[in-house]
Amino acid sequence: MAQGEFPSNPANPGNDKSWRSQKPIHEERHLKVICIGAGASGLLLAYKLQRSFENFDLVLYEKNADLGGTWLENKYPGFVSSFA
Repeated sequence: MAQGEFPSNPANPGNDKSWRSQKPIHEERHLKVICIGAGASGLLLAYKLQRSFENFDLVLYEKNADLGGTWLENKYPGFVSSFA
């Protein structure tokens, strides 16, 4: 494959033109998203996806039994929060 060429469409291997260049960049399509970690960044990603997209599947993996990431795992002596 020469530099600047895209692979052909696997569903239509006889097509010499790039299937990616045939559709507008902002054409709506289904997204599959995987997020590793349910800390602040993972939760923000889930929130932003929900607000910005309609047609997506999100799978969020977390090693702990609950959400929170670093804030769940670490204890901060002397730190007091008004959140329950």
